[in-house]
Amino acid sequence: MTHTAPLPSSVHTTPPKARPLTNQADKPAQLRPSDADLNRVEREPCVESVAFVRPLKHLTHDGAWRLAVLHDRPQAHLFWITKGQGTLILDGVKQGLSGHTVIYVPKGALFALTTTPGVFGTVVGLRDEHARYMPTKPVALRVIDMGEQRSFAAHFDNLSREINTQSEGQDVAVMAHAMLTSVWLARQTLSQNATKPSAKERIMSCLFETVSEHFAEGQGIGAIADRIGVTPTHLSRLCNATLGLSSSKLLADRIFYEARALLADTRLTASDISKQLGFSSPAYFTRAFQAHVGQTPSAFRAEGAQISKVA
Repeated sequence: MTHTAPLPSSVHTTPPKARPLTNQADKPAQLRPSDADLNRVEREPCVESVAFVRPLKHLTHDGAWRLAVLHDRPQAHLFWITKGQGTLILDGVKQGLSGHTVIYVPKGALFALTTTPGVFGTVVGLRDEHARYMPTKPVALRVIDMGEQRSFAAHFDNLSREINTQSEGQDVAVMAHAMLTSVWLARQTLSQNATKPSAKERIMSCLFETVSEHFAEGQGIGAIADRIGVTPTHLSRLCNATLGLSSSKLLADRIFYEARALLADTRLTASDISKQLGFSSPAYFTRAFQAHVGQTPSAFRAEGAQISKVA
C-alpha cells in the first residue's frame, strides 16, 4: 500500500540540481572518469539509448512500479496493446485501457500505465533520430475499425522488423517506417479528436510537462503552480477532479519514481540520491521515501537486488 508524505514548499536551499536522467551522448570522452562519471555511466543500461522491441511485461521485470507510477522516459515509446484491460494516465488525462489501443509517449512525457494480469502488448523504443518525425505530443487511440487495426498492425510489424534487422540501411528503413506510422497516427488523431482541448485540459497538460521538467529541482507544488500561472489550490482541485489524486501527490509520485529507479539501477548512495532530488538532508529523504513507498531506501534496494537474482 502506498503512503504519501507531504512535501515542503522547498526541500533545499542550494541552487536546483540538474535532472538525473540526462543524455550523456554529447559528453566528451575521459581517459580516467571520476566516481560521479562512473555512476552516470552505470545508469546508461536503464536509460535506453538504442531502439528495441520488447513484450510489454518485460518493462516490469522487477516490479509493477516501473510502469504504474507516474514517470517519463528518456526516449520515445510506442505501445501496441492487443489484449487485456488497464488504466492509462497520459498528458493530464486518465482513461480506461482495452485491447487494440495505440499509445505513443514522446521522450520526456509523463505517463503511468496499469494493466490487468491478462494484458498482452508490445512496446517499441525509438532513438531520437527515429522519433524525429513522430508526434510531438502524446497519443492514445482505441482502434475499433478492423481495417484500421490491420493497417496499424502492418506499420507496427514493419517498424519492429526493421529494428530487429541488423543489415545495411537499417536506420533509413526504421525512419521511413516511423514516418509512415506517424502519418497513420496523425490521421487517426484528427478523425477521433475533432474538438480542441478545453482550458482544464490545457492546464493539466501543462502540469504534466512542468512536473516532468522540474520535479528534481526541490520545488514544491506552489512553485509548479506559479510556473503554470494558476494558484496551488485551483491546481490541486483540478488534478483531483481529473485524476483522482492531488497535485502534490502527483509531484511526489514522480520524485519517488526517480528515487526508486536510482536505487534499483545505480550504486548511488541514499545521500547522493537525496541531493540529486533536492532534499534538504539524507535523513529527511529516508523518512519521506519510507512514508511514500512503504520501505526504507536500503530495504527497497535489497528487495530489488533479490528479484534481479531470481530473474
